[in-house]
Amino acid sequence: MEKPVALGADHGGFALKEAVRAHLDERGVPYVDYGTHSEASVDYPDMAVPPCEAVVRGECACALLFCGTGVGISMAANKLDGIRACCCSDAFSAKYTRLHNDANALCLGGRVVGPGLACELVDLFLDTPFEGGRHAGRVAKISALEQSCSLGAITEADKLSQIDAVLAGVQHGQTAGLLLCMTVLPCALMFVSYLLYIKKYRLDE
Repeated sequence: MEKPVALGADHGGFALKEAVRAHLDERGVPYVDYGTHSEASVDYPDMAVPPCEAVVRGECACALLFCGTGVGISMAANKLDGIRACCCSDAFSAKYTRLHNDANALCLGGRVVGPGLACELVDLFLDTPFEGGRHAGRVAKISALEQSCSLGAITEADKLSQIDAVLAGVQHGQTAGLLLCMTVLPCALMFVSYLLYIKKYRLDE
C-alpha cells in the first residue's frame, strides 16, 4: 500500500484503535494516527473529520475509525463529501463493502468487536479491491446524491449563522420553523434533484 491508512477514534474506540495500530505495525502497513490518544472523553464527530479529510484530499488511502459501537463515527464520517463509510462487525460485510461499494472508511465498535476479529476485518477491508463493473455505476449514484446536496450549498459563515439561529430558537422555544427550513426543504430539493438524475442517466441493473 503506497499511501498510509488514516486512523481515528473517540474514547470508546481508543483501546481497539491501539490494538489495530499494533496489528498494522506487524503487517508493515503505514498509517497516520489522528487520535484520540487516551481514554479521556472526546466527541466522535470531531474525531471523524481529520482522518476522513486526509482520505478526501488523497493523502491517505482509506480510514479506519473507532467509537463505542462504530455507528456514531460512521454517521459523522458519511457527512463528508467523498467518504463512503461502513460500520462492520462481520467478515462478509467488511469484504463486500469494498468489493461492491468501494468503501473508503471502515468503522468498528470498541464495545462490539474484540481485537482479534477487528484485525481480521481490517485485513479483509485493506486487502479487498473494488470490483468495479456494474457496481461502479451504483457508486456513481452515491456521488450524484452528494452533488445534488451541493445545489443548495451555503457558505461556512451561513452555516454558523444558522447554527446560532437554532441555538437562539432553542432558548426561546421557537425551533419548529427553523428546523423546517434547515432540514425538510433541503432534503426535498435533494430528492427532486436525484429523481432528475435517475431519469436522465438511468443505468442498467
